[in-house]
Amino acid sequence: SNRIGNLGAKALGAMLKDNKMLHTLELGHNIIGAEGGIALAQGLDENKFLVCLELQSNRIGAEGALEFARVLDEDNIGKTGLSTLNIACNSIGDVGGSKMQAIA
Repeated sequence: SNRIGNLGAKALGAMLKDNKMLHTLELGHNIIGAEGGIALAQGLDENKFLVCLELQSNRIGAEGALEFARVLDEDNIGKTGLSTLNIACNSIGDVGGSKMQAIA
């Protein structure tokens, strides 16, 4: 844990939009909420370089999970290179879980 919250996640999300080198980003056990989760998900949109994002034990909730599901939906296949997303222990609830299951 680096105590990264929404502000840090927003900065990382912006960086991911232009990322051409980073393949793995481990952000587990921080304090990233829905706002930061949404920013990270949006940063992945059309990012073909990041293949692994570890976000376990944060606070992205259903809102963050829904944005990841939107970005990783089958309609966006080929736009992102992400193959591993760990959002365990994020209180995504039934709605977030259902959406994530639908894209699995």
